[in-house]
Amino acid sequence: SQCPYLIDPNTGIRMPESKDIIQYLYDTYALWTPPSELLRLASDVVTPLLAPLYKLITPMQAGSYRENEFEYRSEIAEAKAEIFDEISTAPVVVYTYELSPFCTEAT
Repeated sequence: SQCPYLIDPNTGIRMPESKDIIQYLYDTYALWTPPSELLRLASDVVTPLLAPLYKLITPMQAGSYRENEFEYRSEIAEAKAEIFDEISTAPVVVYTYELSPFCTEAT
């Protein structure tokens, strides 16, 4: 799977890639000016440099190193049910990646 990945049920759009998602969200929903081109360029440089680190820590954050396979599968099923409940009851749901320097919590 790819993270981040956007599924917009309002338009049917599905896309990976942070910068494309951000641009799409601004173009489709924002009422203000998107971030500056300088920030976009910084993201284009920093993200690839940090990609190896993200690849290393992502499985640990996702819990895929659990010793108990049954416990891991149960947690995945619970998470999927929680996600389904969230997307069924809200017009927009935003998930972020806590360790990414480009994400902030949105509620």
